[in-house]
Amino acid sequence: MALGLGQNWSRVQRVVHVGQGDPATIFQMIGRCGRGGNPGLAIMFVDPVRRNGKNKVSDFTNHENQNNDDRMDGLAITPVCLRVCFAIDNNLGYIPLSKEDPNVEREVAREIAAGFPACMCSNCVELSPEAVSRLIHMDNYNFERSIVDPANIPALGLNVPFQRVASGPAYRVAKGPLTSQLEEQAKYLVGEFNTYFYQHFELSLSSYTPQKFFNLDKARALVIAAEDSQPVTILERLIGGEVVEGQMLFLLDHIAHFKNGDAYLELLATERIQKQAVVIKKAHILLFQQLKARLRPQKSLVTKQELEHKKIVREEAARLKREMNEERARLNREKNEARKRQRD
Repeated sequence: MALGLGQNWSRVQRVVHVGQGDPATIFQMIGRCGRGGNPGLAIMFVDPVRRNGKNKVSDFTNHENQNNDDRMDGLAITPVCLRVCFAIDNNLGYIPLSKEDPNVEREVAREIAAGFPACMCSNCVELSPEAVSRLIHMDNYNFERSIVDPANIPALGLNVPFQRVASGPAYRVAKGPLTSQLEEQAKYLVGEFNTYFYQHFELSLSSYTPQKFFNLDKARALVIAAEDSQPVTILERLIGGEVVEGQMLFLLDHIAHFKNGDAYLELLATERIQKQAVVIKKAHILLFQQLKARLRPQKSLVTKQELEHKKIVREEAARLKREMNEERARLNREKNEARKRQRD
């Protein structure tokens, strides 16, 4: 309120207004900005689309007959210089919405004749993307320069945007059954950790069992990640961190010990034989399918020949049957004729 009562404070260089109001009152407030001869910054926050408001020029049926809300809506959408808009509003009571308005042309000519400096409002000077990106370096010491030449504000060393380091994809253990050698390795680690745990804690004094900290599920995740050559940080995260001092080093040593043992080599040999058996079985199935595909045309040819032969046999049998029937009929006629002659 003090800014609207004619107070001239040279220290005021920034004024911010939010919401609807009387443009004349708002002009009185922002007019207090920069009274000491220094550049000032006035910011007006308005709704880009106000409910039940006039949000485009075509919504104004009479540009020169405006109430307070119409004038505020006009300030939000007008393309005319805001300094000219406030001057016309103070004298004529409306916000111009077109640069071709005669009152706008007269006011612009008057300001030029009076030697006004070039206006730097948002309608006259649009900030470039470079200037907008430099506004984060604005402070009390370079405030005047940020208004006059915002694109060349010197960067502040402690005000550089933090660049987040791109982290790699999180490692997740693949789901599914383990191979026999990995399953045996996981069981081996669980057993060895049980012994290692009781070497550091008294069984009668400990209220937790080793399975509380390293069970078979964690062991499976550990051996899978170790098989994938994951770093120690990933391995330690998968088991939930070290519970006993030196636990991670102990488990890694026993993974290496297990892989150098005879049992591990036997498991690898067994898996290799099983894989070879599967490959051989697939090869046999493929060979059988190829042979079957080659023999199928020959079998079809033989079947066709057999059908033709059977057809010929059937036709020949039918012909012989007809001839036999005709011969039987002829013999019967001859017998009947002979009997007839004997009676005569």
